[in-house]
Amino acid sequence: MGKEKDLLVPRTNCTVHVTFDDLWVSGDLEDDGESRRAGLHELAEPGAHIHGSLAIEINGRRLPRLDFFPDDVCVGEWAFQLRSALRALRTGDDSKFVFDEGEQGQPAFVFEREGDLLLVSVAASDLGGGSADPDWHRVTCPFVDFEAGVEEFLTTFRARLVHEAHAVGEAWWQTNVERDR
Repeated sequence: MGKEKDLLVPRTNCTVHVTFDDLWVSGDLEDDGESRRAGLHELAEPGAHIHGSLAIEINGRRLPRLDFFPDDVCVGEWAFQLRSALRALRTGDDSKFVFDEGEQGQPAFVFEREGDLLLVSVAASDLGGGSADPDWHRVTCPFVDFEAGVEEFLTTFRARLVHEAHAVGEAWWQTNVERDR
């Protein structure tokens, strides 16, 4: 009865939260040579990159080094990577997914599933020279919480994208997040 009862209780204390804010699209160059940060409503093509701030919190701790510049995370790429992580980790109780972008000294992000647990590490990059973070070595949370947090993020991000960039929002999603690789 214990397990059946637990399944009926709504999840109100999820330990994984993925949030985003201040979404923007890299726009035309300004007079000073800097790229303009266009609003999401100005998204004109499915190949554009969507940036902004992104936070992944596990057990109240913020996963570090998602961005190279403050509040400048490629949110679209992280949406793809988190969706890919879910797909890989759902294949079995002992599975692993690594996101190693190899860009600008970023570390690798390792997601390992061991049964009902997810272990998250910030590891040394094999591609870009980014270093590990010893404070983020195999930080654990329930896998179901990771699933719930990522699914909520993907649903919210997609809804905002389609609402604000309605002309190309769904095409952007299909091209960038639901791609195979």
